Amino acid sequence: MAEQQEENTNEPKYPTMKFAAFLENCPPYQVVIISDLWYKTSGSSDFNLKKPELNLMCENDSCEGMRFFEYSQRTGYLTKHDERNEVFIEYKCKNCEFTKKSFSILTFALYSGGEGLVVKLGEWPPFGPKTPTRLLRLLGTDQDLFLRGRRSEFHGLGLGAFTYYRRVVENQKNLLLDEIIKVVKKVEDSPDTIVEELNKAKKNFQFTQAIGEIKHAIPQILLIDGHNPLTLLHSALSAGIHNKSDEECLELATSIRHVLSELSERLGQALAQKDVLSKAISKLLSIKKDKGKKN
Repeated sequence: MAEQQEENTNEPKYPTMKFAAFLENCPPYQVVIISDLWYKTSGSSDFNLKKPELNLMCENDSCEGMRFFEYSQRTGYLTKHDERNEVFIEYKCKNCEFTKKSFSILTFALYSGGEGLVVKLGEWPPFGPKTPTRLLRLLGTDQDLFLRGRRSEFHGLGLGAFTYYRRVVENQKNLLLDEIIKVVKKVEDSPDTIVEELNKAKKNFQFTQAIGEIKHAIPQILLIDGHNPLTLLHSALSAGIHNKSDEECLELATSIRHVLSELSERLGQALAQKDVLSKAISKLLSIKKDKGKKN
């Protein structure tokens, strides 16, 4: 603990973390002690802000995953240890060199040993669970509606997040089923029965009723920990929320987002793997034919 804090035992106890972890994982408005916030160069009295490398989500098409970000620039300085300092920091993805991440922080005090009492005023893109690009593409015209639900989830508004996610799933029911039908036709030897049921489900307006009528399992490649993702979504969306607390609604909303994200990944992987396999088989068959002709 810093000397300035030890002098006053009545001061609140704040969590301590590294600067990189603070920028990567700490939500706005949470006051923390940064253990490695600043340093001084030899012969200088200036407080220099440290510039740690960050591991952040990059949603650029060439990345679509966690990537290393490096410090790019800043506005504002750390001037005095006992006064507030506002600093704006910008980072850039080292992989695509295009995506930027910006942070606004406020320091309340600078302590000995490089520590500082800090709060994050905000960041852009906003702090919160990252949405896979593939999922946003899958949701089509309801991308904005889904992102509203994500923001509600981040702010702890369980009922709001659940309501947004339910609307997205209901609106995009047929789109989800169409994508599953594509996979069924590519990977199943006898897809007719499953496709017939999925097409029938498309005619039912409500997602929960439509999925409740599906009897056959979807392809093994789409299962999430051995479970049908449609059944998982059905369980979450059919739960009565009128008697549930906001915390319980938040848990349901988070579960819906996780299942949708995983389903979108598995849909993309299933189609991609089948395409690669088909090309490989075609290549091998063409080689076999060429050898037959020579013989």
